[in-house]
Amino acid sequence: MSMNTEHSRPFVVCTSGEPLLQRDKPLIDALHEVGFEITIETNGTQPAPPGIDWICVSLKAGAEFVLSAADELKVILPQQGADPLGSENLDFQHFFLRPMEADADDGEHHFAPIPIPNRRDHDGPL
Repeated sequence: MSMNTEHSRPFVVCTSGEPLLQRDKPLIDALHEVGFEITIETNGTQPAPPGIDWICVSLKAGAEFVLSAADELKVILPQQGADPLGSENLDFQHFFLRPMEADADDGEHHFAPIPIPNRRDHDGPL
């Protein structure tokens, strides 16, 4: 749990596995009732119950996702079979490429977000 200093409202981020398999409307309502803002990072293969404050879809190559609209779409590259340009007509407010690199010092993967312009914000090609 973290504190959102902009609104001074606690928020919870649901990730790992597929969080939409365990989150339902009664849980969302209970968290809102005690003042939490709710964020979910999902692979998008499950429908989202109403009331989630922020939904991030982390696109996985080959997965058939059902969420074609949400707050954020994230594509981690390289990912064989992932086509970030194929997501340009989806209804997301924010699009991000997240390059994956192994750090030579610690062997861990580190990510740096790169915003992708939303096609509906441009008249010409991206």
